[in-house]
Amino acid sequence: MEKNDASIIVMELTNKDIALRKCIVRTKLDPELLLLFLKVLNKAFESVDVPTALYTLFEILCEEGFWEALLTFLIDLQSSFDSDTKHTVVTCVTQIMTNQVAKNPMTISVFRRLFTIIKMIADDPANASDINDVTRKSLNDFADLNNAYRKDEKPNERSHEGKPPDDFRTIPVLPRIEDIKGFSQPFLRKNKLGGQYGDVDDYLDVQLILLREDFIGPLRDGITEYIKHKQSKTKPNVRHTDVRIYRNVIVVGPELTEFGLSFKMKMEITQGLRKIHWELGKRLIYGSLVCLSDNEFDTLVLATVIDNEKIRDGLFTVFIENENVKISDVLNRNFTMAESTVYFESYKHVLYGLQSINETNFSFAKHIIFSQPKCSPPAYSDHETTFDSQLRAIQNALSREFAIIQGPPGTGKAYIGLKLAKVLLHNKDTWGNESGMTSPMLIVCYTNHALDQFLEGVAKFYRGDLVRVGDRSKSERLKNYTLKQYRMGANSPRSAIGKMTQLKNSARKDLDKSQTKIRDLTITIQICLQIIINEETLRDVLSDRQFQSLQTNRISTNTDDSAQSTIAHWLRTDLIEHECRLTIYEGPNEDEDLENGIHVTTGNERSASILFEDILPEFDTSEVAILYQARRKILSGYNVTKEYVHEILNHITKIRFNLNEIELNIKEVKSNEELSKKEQKNKIKELQRDHKRMKQEENDLQFRLKQEQLIRKSVKNKIPNLILSHDLMTHQEACDVDDIWKLNLKDRWRLYRSCVQTYCLYLYHKIEQEREGFKIIAKRYKEAQMLEDREILRHSSVIGMTTTCAARYLSTLRDIKPPIVIVEEAAEVLEAHIITTLSDGCKHLILIGDHKQLRPNPSVYILATRYNLNISLFERMVNNGVPHDCLELQHRMRPDIADIMRHIYPGLQDHNHVRCYGDVKGLAKNVMFINHNEPEISNGELKSYANPFEADYVAKLAKHLLLQDYNGSQITVLTTYTGQLLELKRRMNRDEYEGVNVTVVDNYQGEENDIVILSLVRSNHENRIGFLKTENRICVALSRAKMGFFVVGNFDQLSSVSSLWKAITDDMIKRGSISRGLQLRCANHPNDPPKIAKTAMDFHDAPLGGCTKMCGARLNCGHTCPLKCHIKDPSHKLMKCQKPCYQHCERNHQCTGKCYQDPCPPCKVIVTMTIPQCGHLQDIECNLDPSKVICNTKPCPTRLDCGHPCTHACGYPHTENCEYEIEKKFSCGHTCTIRCCQKNSEQCIQPCGSILQCGHECNGTCGSCLNGRYHDRCRQKCSRILICGHQCKSPCAHCLPCDQKCQNKCVHSTCNKLCGIPCTPCKEPCTWSCKHDQCSKLCSEPCNRPPCNKPCERILNCNHICIGLCGEPCPHLCRICDKEKVTEIFFGTEELQNARFVKLDDCGHVLESTGLDYYMNMKEETGELCFKCCPKCKTPIRKCVRYGNIVNKQLRDIEQVKIAILGGSFGKLKTMLDLETKFLLKQKNQISKSSYASISATELAFKSCNAAIRNAYFKIQKRITSLKENKSFIILSQQVIQTINVQLQVIHKFETLFEMTVNTQRMSFFEDIVKKVAEARFVFSEQELMDINTELNRAQLYFKCHKLEKHLKRVGKHSKVTNDINFVRNTLFSVHVLTADEFDQVRACLDRMKDMAMIPGLKITEEERISITQAMKLNKGHWFKCPNGHVYAIDDCGGANQRSKCPECKADIGGEHHRLAEGNQLASEMDGATFAAYSEEANNRWNFNHNDLH
Repeated sequence: MEKNDASIIVMELTNKDIALRKCIVRTKLDPELLLLFLKVLNKAFESVDVPTALYTLFEILCEEGFWEALLTFLIDLQSSFDSDTKHTVVTCVTQIMTNQVAKNPMTISVFRRLFTIIKMIADDPANASDINDVTRKSLNDFADLNNAYRKDEKPNERSHEGKPPDDFRTIPVLPRIEDIKGFSQPFLRKNKLGGQYGDVDDYLDVQLILLREDFIGPLRDGITEYIKHKQSKTKPNVRHTDVRIYRNVIVVGPELTEFGLSFKMKMEITQGLRKIHWELGKRLIYGSLVCLSDNEFDTLVLATVIDNEKIRDGLFTVFIENENVKISDVLNRNFTMAESTVYFESYKHVLYGLQSINETNFSFAKHIIFSQPKCSPPAYSDHETTFDSQLRAIQNALSREFAIIQGPPGTGKAYIGLKLAKVLLHNKDTWGNESGMTSPMLIVCYTNHALDQFLEGVAKFYRGDLVRVGDRSKSERLKNYTLKQYRMGANSPRSAIGKMTQLKNSARKDLDKSQTKIRDLTITIQICLQIIINEETLRDVLSDRQFQSLQTNRISTNTDDSAQSTIAHWLRTDLIEHECRLTIYEGPNEDEDLENGIHVTTGNERSASILFEDILPEFDTSEVAILYQARRKILSGYNVTKEYVHEILNHITKIRFNLNEIELNIKEVKSNEELSKKEQKNKIKELQRDHKRMKQEENDLQFRLKQEQLIRKSVKNKIPNLILSHDLMTHQEACDVDDIWKLNLKDRWRLYRSCVQTYCLYLYHKIEQEREGFKIIAKRYKEAQMLEDREILRHSSVIGMTTTCAARYLSTLRDIKPPIVIVEEAAEVLEAHIITTLSDGCKHLILIGDHKQLRPNPSVYILATRYNLNISLFERMVNNGVPHDCLELQHRMRPDIADIMRHIYPGLQDHNHVRCYGDVKGLAKNVMFINHNEPEISNGELKSYANPFEADYVAKLAKHLLLQDYNGSQITVLTTYTGQLLELKRRMNRDEYEGVNVTVVDNYQGEENDIVILSLVRSNHENRIGFLKTENRICVALSRAKMGFFVVGNFDQLSSVSSLWKAITDDMIKRGSISRGLQLRCANHPNDPPKIAKTAMDFHDAPLGGCTKMCGARLNCGHTCPLKCHIKDPSHKLMKCQKPCYQHCERNHQCTGKCYQDPCPPCKVIVTMTIPQCGHLQDIECNLDPSKVICNTKPCPTRLDCGHPCTHACGYPHTENCEYEIEKKFSCGHTCTIRCCQKNSEQCIQPCGSILQCGHECNGTCGSCLNGRYHDRCRQKCSRILICGHQCKSPCAHCLPCDQKCQNKCVHSTCNKLCGIPCTPCKEPCTWSCKHDQCSKLCSEPCNRPPCNKPCERILNCNHICIGLCGEPCPHLCRICDKEKVTEIFFGTEELQNARFVKLDDCGHVLESTGLDYYMNMKEETGELCFKCCPKCKTPIRKCVRYGNIVNKQLRDIEQVKIAILGGSFGKLKTMLDLETKFLLKQKNQISKSSYASISATELAFKSCNAAIRNAYFKIQKRITSLKENKSFIILSQQVIQTINVQLQVIHKFETLFEMTVNTQRMSFFEDIVKKVAEARFVFSEQELMDINTELNRAQLYFKCHKLEKHLKRVGKHSKVTNDINFVRNTLFSVHVLTADEFDQVRACLDRMKDMAMIPGLKITEEERISITQAMKLNKGHWFKCPNGHVYAIDDCGGANQRSKCPECKADIGGEHHRLAEGNQLASEMDGATFAAYSEEANNRWNFNHNDLH
């Protein structure tokens, strides 16, 4: 590990917290391990890339006492003679202390004792030779630092005058409250234009303090001004305000972003904010700093904007910068927000970078700090190195370590920069570092646009690894060179980049785990703020009384998507829909509000809802969408109704059908030859009138459908606005509400918002618990990513960054140490920005720019003028005499334009090729200043100016140039103010001015174009021209054009204020290039005098770019060009002649197209043609082929197979399902009317109508009830009140345990089970106590204290005494204030002076205590077990401390009933269910005798079984599995299991009968019975059980008949009972239910058949005989019969030794002494024996052959 990179060591050490702590403990016991660990730590503390992980490592070392253990080790080391160990330990400890204190000076106190011992070891003469000079220097430096901090810790010590009072490295970058309020003034010093600084720290202090003040100053001044105007109640001047103030800013919800836990914010969108051009302005953009305060900025919360996509709706996302701010600190607060006009993001990283620079890592100090003019060659350069074909500027830049190149406009600064980069890259081997490893070149630009341009140039000639860092690149050519793209590349796991990627991926996994925990909570919060959530979600937020009150008007919910919960009904969402419907249909009515005003917001409504894409941008969208939708479905309590939409769609469908019918009828009338022409005309006219009317109805309905869609959208947008309103009930107000239905609509919404807020606070608290861990993991991930980026950049050849990005990557650049840095636009960049891009490894700095063009632009004007903050490093070095090269030959501007620039650059020379430009078409001159005196206007919001006259003129001039056939990309429109930019963009739409670039001058630095139009804007009576008097701005504005340059402005005013403008204006007057208007010259008529365009309207004299004459050219078609004189398309190739076409079709119809259309459009004239397939005449368009036309003649002449005519049109497929109604007689005897296509149906549709056993009429049909054999289940609702108090929702005779949410609760908790499941008793101590007595039992046990009857001594809010009892909740009524309510007679004791009252928590009613005591102790007259209810409203009393014993006893009794209903514990029920499963498997195994491990095996097993039985078993098995896995929606009870048992037993019986009659098809008669028995059900009704028994009897009787028939056939007696057999079959298999008489007749027939099958003398059948003999298993000769012929057996030896009585006739049987009683004899019929088993014959003959038994 010691050989690894320092940052990798830190990440690996902190990756597993427990392992690191164990290792530290072991080091205390093992000195060798401690020494090794110390070496690893020494390497780890060198890291600068992973500060969070390093901080974690240092904290763990402190927590585990590592430094104390090290101190003990050092003390022991003093007496050691091991010099090598001493040297190693002293060096390691010294470096660790130095590195740690450099990163965090506040940790110096940790090392003071260690330093003392180390110093003693180092100063020991015996160790003098062992300690090297570097270590001693580090110790001395540490000693100085220690002394300095001890001095700082002494009180009342003042700084030296003129020196900074604070160390700039300890000053926080973020503004403090004292900075904002002005309590602490910054120590400002000038940026030195000439001369040197004292040292590096002196220089860095000046730069940092000035730069920090540049972004804090405007914020401080703006907030101070705001407070001043707030106090004086005056309105501030918007143009001179340094902050933007936003009011009513609230936190909407949390969001997870790449920065960590962030917050979605919502602000009030005022009328002023609605007018803002957010896209063009710089309000609330990414990186903006905002200050949030709810106390006029006495305290504040700092945040940066990280997302503003929905800013138009008042929504944006911020990241809180303050480390100590908790979520609870920003919730439920109405903030005033101040946004600084200064862009914080560009300052933040530079300031942090400046604080991290010191003497050791500061490059080029001799030039930058000490202003040394002499430049040495680059450190890597060899004096013998030469570069071929180099110009002087390039040669000097390559031979100086600090090179400066100044380039006036058009001289090719960028070109020179690219040439330098090319030369250096082609000689890359010469600038490797000392180890021989090459390092990348760093290219830095001020803007992203300039950086993209430069890197695109490098990419053209260099094929090495080029990396563009930063996400703001818009270049398509560089998309494969971005750092993000390199991260996605495949790298070997063994490579350095691969190892870093593995570290990052590991950190990412930890981050994902942490994100998942917070994600679900944030999704829930977002949903709660967007939709109305159901009452079950808010159950724990509402009080018991409120929830009970809500349930009193509970509505039934449906399964469709338009269902609404009770809470939505309570919030009157129907009124919201009604209001939106009125708004869409009739327009808004501002004078009316619906029912106390649904409009409860105060300007905070927005037009669009909070969309899902606002949520969690870091997560995979599809994954979050699934989670979001699933969670939303659970929480949702309201969806916009679709009733109207469905109704409209149904109407449209009917109308379209009718329209089609009318069209067919019109065709029939036309083809009907029997009608006269007049009759045809009248009928067609009437039909067409109907068609028109219906078509209009369809259009109206389509319009209504669109309106309904708008209504739905409007409602969805309105709901979040209502939820996010600031108007909430206070906690006390909410607690005082009992009956929430009595609230008006406004207060209902206030209460709902309060509940949602409370619920969200609970979720926020859970997020806060996860937040700190997430923050640490997120930082660790960022550091791991920075390590990966570092390795990618280290292995590249060219790195491109902006100055801000370079400051952000400062630690990485210091580690990479780029030896060459090229800075483009160096003269525009603040000095501090360049300093932070330089690492200590920089050997060659090349600055390219021009300080005579754009300078740095500080935010604070005073800092620019008094403290020289607007002087760049580039300009300061030039002023200090550092050698530089100035380019003189320009390659851009034609000489006319370059002459203007020579007022600024006298030595500027022109290249020959600029003299070859052609003249600008359409204008008399190539360069022209248009002078005017039209006034400007001010844009206060943008702090900018505009000039409508110039905007109109410039737009028309640009259009005129486009009409000269110039490409839009050849024209650029520039302006000096953003306000004018808006005016121009309003007039120049993209389609008309395609390709024309319209921008401000500052954004066009470094750019050029063929033609430039410049709008100078300023024109006023005060002669104020703003920054137009600044030479730098003038230089850029006047030097962008190549061929044509046109400037519009008030040059009289400009020349009167600025000497430079005067010189330029005078020069232009001499050359005749300044005028009140432009001369427009027609290229087609050059001899005509030019038109003068003094105003925008004058350009109408050249409407198409030429003049007002007609073109007159003859087109190819022969017509004359109808346009005015035009320049574009002179050959008229693009011209489309719009005159009518003169050609005809084949049938001589005139073409209706235009002349230019070739070929002509299809002829649309309607003609009558014969359809060849059927011969019908059809009216079709002339152009159509009749063989391809579908015939619409109706009806079709074809008759269907059923004999009915086809109802479709002739050309369409024939009707598949015939809809004609027919009469059918079913097997049951009923005759019903059915559709023809249903004629093969066997199920009679006649209503059953039978009266079931429950008393209700059967609602099935004759077919579904199997002709009365097995009736459908009764579907009437039970509706009886269950023991728990809920209404039974099950169907009739199917009552189940209650599945509603249990409402039992106590002061400690709420039961979260279903009502039908026994509650778990509360084990918390009882809270019933007062000053007189206290209960010591558990909450669920009977209380061991009596109710206290002492009066309550509390004082109510009205200052009157409470009317309640001691220890009880105080009633909300007052005896004085609410006299009428309190004394309302109910029990009759309310008016007594000393009457005391009890408040029932469940319903909120207040009742007199003695009367209520008597009522509660009364026994129920009916004897039913139920809750005691409120005597007023009948609400069950579940919670009341005074009657806790009564309530608890009722609960215990009810719980016993629940257990009895369930039939036992769930464990017992599961065991019972397992028994049913075993039975099921046993039956299946008996059928298949194979495994059921897979589906295929199961299917194979059931091939030999009846399909109905097989499917029945599968259904029940699926139901049992559902119950076992808790996938069922019912509560598992003994009743459910018994039902399954009945199903299995019945199916098993039918299965047995099916098997025993396998050779007959008769049993299929019972398959429908089996199917109905197997249907999922909770219980069998009495009717069902009766029907099943009846059908089982029927099946068993048939089985008996079948068995007897087989026997009689075998014995030859079948013919004697043929009539009986036929009667039994016909009766049993009749389709109707059998009556008792029919059953008796069947049994009589079977008895006769049985008598016929009896064995003579035995009175049993042959089957009975065989069954008996096989069951007894006796040898021959053991069977005898009594005198009356009844058979009996004697076992053992077979001899009679005992007398008995015949069980049939009571005659003597048996005998004594082996002799039979008189009249008894051997029953040889039973087993064929010829003598008894015990006889003399038996002794002489073997007669026990078992084969003779049958």
